[in-house]
Amino acid sequence: MNRKVLIGTGLLGTCALGILLIGQGSDPDQATQVPPMAQQASPQTNAQEGNESGIAGPQASLLEQVSKGTDLLGSLSDSELLSKLEIDDRALAWAKVDLQAIRDEIPNNSYWELAAPTQDEALKQHRKEVKEYWRARENKISANLATEEEIREYFARQDKISNDYVEFSTILLNKHGSDLPETDYGMQNLGRKLHLARLQDIPGQLARALENRENFLSRKSEWLADKDAYEAKLRQERDAALKKLGKI
Repeated sequence: MNRKVLIGTGLLGTCALGILLIGQGSDPDQATQVPPMAQQASPQTNAQEGNESGIAGPQASLLEQVSKGTDLLGSLSDSELLSKLEIDDRALAWAKVDLQAIRDEIPNNSYWELAAPTQDEALKQHRKEVKEYWRARENKISANLATEEEIREYFARQDKISNDYVEFSTILLNKHGSDLPETDYGMQNLGRKLHLARLQDIPGQLARALENRENFLSRKSEWLADKDAYEAKLRQERDAALKKLGKI
């Protein structure tokens, strides 16, 4: 299959600074994740597994049993066999991807902290706590309770997340696009496009969040200055809206 070479990471410089609101129906941490089997992608891991096939993990066991003429295949139904072979093909494809080499190239990319495959329970807990922390910040912004500094900090972080994921997926697809299974290639490419689209929305989201905060503070000041007059104004606005709708 012919695939166009993706644009390089120079694209990152054109992306505006701003926000990416986590929790609006999708999780950016998952948009460019690779399967857990990709943890066994490097030659070093293959060597540590100690099998002569040079294939790491469960797929090696299956192939070795088949090559020795066991009755493994005969014990599986047609659907189970197809599923098993599909998983093995995917694992073999990801075994060609050297994630460590990519990590050496972009060691400070937030992908490694937030989304890279891991069995480290401490890291998993850390990811959960980080996500909860920023979700609470998002809720604070939505409630117009965050300071301008908190708003800018939150949105700058979302910008970094998407920029970093664009960088990671660009390198992955440029170097290993022809190695990946068709489905995984498509998912990685889609995740990359989604993050690019979010980056385009960042300036507007930031501007709206700051505007909402200013409007809220203005209304609060007006209410504190004269609560009775402010509440009377709200009643007048409500009555005018209801009258326009024919409710009164």
